[in-house]
Amino acid sequence: MVVGFPGPYEYDTYGRVIVEYVAAPFCEAANNGNREAFLVFAVSRPDLMRLYSCETGEITQWFDPKSLRSS
Repeated sequence: MVVGFPGPYEYDTYGRVIVEYVAAPFCEAANNGNREAFLVFAVSRPDLMRLYSCETGEITQWFDPKSLRSS
């Protein structure tokens, strides 16, 4: 699941609410179905992403999604 924010301020303001009310039920369903699932938090300015693992409940540090592209 991808959740987008216009900037880091909006993520800081609403990110925990999204985890509690959107990620929790999504992850519970994925975990009950024995499916690996992640939430992607994307910020458009600057281009940044964080991954939230449903299995572990851990979130990554911010990274540039362009770093995932292969050469």
